[in-house]
Amino acid sequence: MELTKSFINENIDAVRRNYKHRGMYMKDARWEVIKPVCYNCNTILSVGCGSYEPILINATHAIDIVPLSEFYLRKLGWKGYFTVASCTDIPAPDKYFDVAVCSEVIEHLPEIKDIADTFKEVNRVAKKWIFSTPANPIGPLNSEPTHKRSLDLETLKKITAKYKAEIFRSGIYNYAKKT
Repeated sequence: MELTKSFINENIDAVRRNYKHRGMYMKDARWEVIKPVCYNCNTILSVGCGSYEPILINATHAIDIVPLSEFYLRKLGWKGYFTVASCTDIPAPDKYFDVAVCSEVIEHLPEIKDIADTFKEVNRVAKKWIFSTPANPIGPLNSEPTHKRSLDLETLKKITAKYKAEIFRSGIYNYAKKT
């Protein structure tokens, strides 16, 4: 995936907004679905971590294209390993992580190919994984300008078919999970 200056700047703005409103996001119901996947895992990767996710899932490692994410995470007391990296090119050996969490990331990616490449890369570095995406991130109630598309269950099934992932909806989120 080409990391253009405008794409990085969009995401810097998103990280700032999410940090400001993190209290609301931290109470979000998606964590009740995501956290159990992380139980009893020693190495947990937060992909496209933003400004608070690694704390919620007790991640040992985090990547984001926005260096500002690390600043906010450290400010909140997170002690894990942070790397500036793209979700399509994760600097880690094959199956290094027990689990990878990619929550609220893929709807921001510019092309469907980038989404497919993200699944491929996360599958390469993690033994199990979970993705979440808003069920309708482009609807009339959405105020996040950096969302590029909505990913319905059928689209997620097509993208993840070769991974035999479980695809489901819970609340206002769609999930893809491989355990």
